[in-house]
Amino acid sequence: MKRQRWLRAVLTLGFALALITSLGLSPAAAFSDGDGGAAQPSLTEKQQKDLGKMYHKLFVQHAKIIEKYCEYGVISESEKDKKLAWLLAKEEKLKQNGYLWPCRDHKKKEEKPLLPEGGKSGTPSLK
Repeated sequence: MKRQRWLRAVLTLGFALALITSLGLSPAAAFSDGDGGAAQPSLTEKQQKDLGKMYHKLFVQHAKIIEKYCEYGVISESEKDKKLAWLLAKEEKLKQNGYLWPCRDHKKKEEKPLLPEGGKSGTPSLK
């Protein structure tokens, strides 16, 4: 009985998403509040400070984990340095953005052809 309800819910959701996409809408746009996501929200200074403290704790803990992986020999010293540099850059970028996640515009990118010009793939055939 529970399985039938679950299956019915999944099928209903799938049908709704198929209907929305067939109408040319993205599911995110269909379920948004109507503003299209154009306006980027902003945080107050206090909210930014609170998030800054929380993110800093998160990044410090992440750095400790990376150090442990290096200590245990799972990653090399150079990999550790690269990961820590990435982590610092990520923290700095978040700080610059006011601790808001970047909102990327997911417009359709120009589709690339599956095969290069001439229609032959780069892999040799097995004859």
